[in-house]
Amino acid sequence: MKYAEINARIPFLLSLAALEDKAHYRINQLSGEIRRRLSIARALINRPELLILDEPATGLDP
Repeated sequence: MKYAEINARIPFLLSLAALEDKAHYRINQLSGEIRRRLSIARALINRPELLILDEPATGLDP
């Protein structure tokens, strides 16, 4: 993906994962749950046609 395309997609994915307020944090500053939500958002950055997740909700609040 082109850099501009990635940057255009980031705000949407942060919103989808409810991480807008964490956008400028370093990963080691985030809790385990927030890291998992970030991982899901990262998996969606390139708009995959199929995404297989193994227990994606483990460790996430409902």
